[in-house]
Amino acid sequence: MLGYPTQHNRANLTPETACVIIVAGFLMLAAILCLACGLILDTLVKNARQEFELYLNMFQILQGSETDGHRIFNASNKSNNW
Repeated sequence: MLGYPTQHNRANLTPETACVIIVAGFLMLAAILCLACGLILDTLVKNARQEFELYLNMFQILQGSETDGHRIFNASNKSNNW
């Protein structure tokens, strides 16, 4: 088993200690990489959402210019029927 000493002589007190340290280091590295990937993906999603809303507003402005001229997407405006 990792982490539990199996031999107690002076030459080799805990042979698994080095393995445990290496495994802990790799787990810490994996955790840091997962955190970095999560932050990057979160930023991409926020940018894509903002870009979508921008294009939606532009589309509403272009569509509205043919009909009434001032129809802009607004989440708080509930009078739009679409």
